[in-house]
Amino acid sequence: MPDLEGIAIGVDPPARDGTCGIVACGRDNEGIFHVMTDHSITASSPTIWAGRVADAARSHQQSLSDGRSVFVVAEGNQGGYMVRDVILKNHGEDLNVGLVHAHVTKAARAEPIAILFERGKVRLHGSFPDLERQLCGLIAGGGYEGPGSSPDRADAMVWALTKLSAPVAWTGPRIRRT
Repeated sequence: MPDLEGIAIGVDPPARDGTCGIVACGRDNEGIFHVMTDHSITASSPTIWAGRVADAARSHQQSLSDGRSVFVVAEGNQGGYMVRDVILKNHGEDLNVGLVHAHVTKAARAEPIAILFERGKVRLHGSFPDLERQLCGLIAGGGYEGPGSSPDRADAMVWALTKLSAPVAWTGPRIRRT
């Protein structure tokens, strides 16, 4: 794994008792994105999956240097601020958690990320059979024809990669380590 300039944990909370998608991704200094781990958990309470999110963020924190922190990006459509609050209040206020709200379908959200994959800008580190089956089930132009009723792991990965691919404000010259 190369040095990473940013890490995001994408979270797609379940609407009921399904799977909470929790996927850790990073971006290196060359602009390559890395899908590192799938921490998703099925049939658990909000407190349990929030603990899994916090554990994932803390376990990846050591991969970052220069005092940067892992960013948790959680979809707030199902539960709104409850999603952020259950993570922070039950598992430490030291986490950097932001909410995003979906305004288009999961397949439409995944299209810009699919382009990154097509351009060879995303690398998977390890075997992710459940995530890969869900990614293959997303249909261009909308829809989902994969396993289960929702591509929760794929959506969590999309949220994380979307956060990491957002333009970053220029902060001046940097030295690249080789």
